[in-house]
Amino acid sequence: MDRSEAVRSTVSGPLAPFEAGFRVELARTGYTPSSIRGAVGAMARLSEWLEDRAFSSSGLTPQAVANVGIAGLRPVLGFLRE
Repeated sequence: MDRSEAVRSTVSGPLAPFEAGFRVELARTGYTPSSIRGAVGAMARLSEWLEDRAFSSSGLTPQAVANVGIAGLRPVLGFLRE
């Protein structure tokens, strides 16, 4: 991951504060730049979903997540649980 990839922000809303750490963790665990972009995109969609429903990140209950319908959330949810 190049420096511009690391600092470019694409997540807004309630999950925005987690984006930088998520990118670092993905890179540390061997994700490619394109895989990082995809995972951060899933985080951005999830954050929009939360914002549309006026939920904070604490609104990510197992019941809520079951109804999200966004592909590629496993890395995002794993990171947020940690």
